Amino acid sequence: MSDKNRRIKKNKKPSFYKDMTPALVLPLAMAVHLYSYRALLLCAVSVLSAVIFDIIGCRITNQKFVIKDFSSIYIGALLSLMLPASAPLWLPVLGSAFAVLIIKIPFGGVKSAPFSCTAAAFSFLSICRPAMMFAYPTVNSDASASVFGSESFVAGTSVAHLLAQENPPAITAVDIINAAIGTVPGPMGMTSAVIMAGILVYLLVKRPKSFINSVSFLLTCLIGAAVSVALKTGRLFCESSLRLVFMYLCSGLTLCIAVFLITEESLSPKKTPHRIFYGATAAVIYMILRRVSVFEDAGCFAVLTANFIWPLAEKYIFNGAFFKRNKTAEVSSVE
Repeated sequence: MSDKNRRIKKNKKPSFYKDMTPALVLPLAMAVHLYSYRALLLCAVSVLSAVIFDIIGCRITNQKFVIKDFSSIYIGALLSLMLPASAPLWLPVLGSAFAVLIIKIPFGGVKSAPFSCTAAAFSFLSICRPAMMFAYPTVNSDASASVFGSESFVAGTSVAHLLAQENPPAITAVDIINAAIGTVPGPMGMTSAVIMAGILVYLLVKRPKSFINSVSFLLTCLIGAAVSVALKTGRLFCESSLRLVFMYLCSGLTLCIAVFLITEESLSPKKTPHRIFYGATAAVIYMILRRVSVFEDAGCFAVLTANFIWPLAEKYIFNGAFFKRNKTAEVSSVE
């Protein structure tokens, strides 16, 4: 091997998915702790399905199947951890099929796909089976590993559902602790604020550019939550209102989006100011959808919208195509 090839190989960074797949271990461990073997089974089925569909899709389209970029493993694992533990096994299989065969393969791979594969799959499942997707089981009960629709299934009330009420309930110190630890009904691997905070630190170390997306998204969500609480309660700088703001940030898929979905490198802008715009745009759309959407959590729709908006913003705003076109038209009219 020549010195030039050695340098290229040495300087080549691991893919985003290879870096971030290990970060899913802690959410998976938390899911297993809360929901026992069922969480592990859902994750295994989802990952295996994503890999198999990737192989099939590559065979059909004559693309080279590459397992070492970890994209299929990442898609399958992340999708499963965003589901309720009560989801039937066919649900992550259907989601993985959509993510890989409809979004990833037709565009030539995950790096060329115009949308987040996982966000697209979750959105698809939300449209097809909304009741099933947001039916979260109670935590730490004998029925916590029951399948949705079975006699033993006991539905819990998620934080996102409580906050969506016209008059949100008073938040106690116990509620704050439960939300921080993750012992609340919700997506089986994405309810622990402490674990998400730890992964944010990992993201800062491994992917500092992607960390900018996260910070921009979270800060904008923080501002949106503060405004929402102020409008509902008429005050902000008091203990009860600050507790509500904290719960807004911990509810639904907010932290999952900030850490795993809005940070995907192939979909992110290159420049820092553009990354700030990208993360903030997704957050604004997310906060709007939380108020008007029919779904309990429409975060993945916000991610897909940001994926769609950014290329247009880059072309017509940041690169000045719109202004250049107008300037050309003005010159032509003068001539």
